[in-house]
Amino acid sequence: MTKNNVVGSICFAIFLLLFSLMVNDVTFGSWGRIVIYSMCGFPFIGLIVAILGQKGSAKWIIAGLNLLAFLTIAYLLLLGFGIGEA
Repeated sequence: MTKNNVVGSICFAIFLLLFSLMVNDVTFGSWGRIVIYSMCGFPFIGLIVAILGQKGSAKWIIAGLNLLAFLTIAYLLLLGFGIGEA
């Protein structure tokens, strides 16, 4: 694996950690907003870094996982804002 693939994998792992903490009702206190922004930022950064990596199937697997993570958190945020306004 190249350096870009490792960084993309680390970004995805950080997202998974934060997402699992959020699902298990861990409170972040005053850090909650920063955690939500991080959950959007890490998959996006991982996607960009993975796409800039060298050729290979690992590049596209990591990019796909980061894209899926980014779309998942974006969808959940849209649902959250929609429910809050209704």
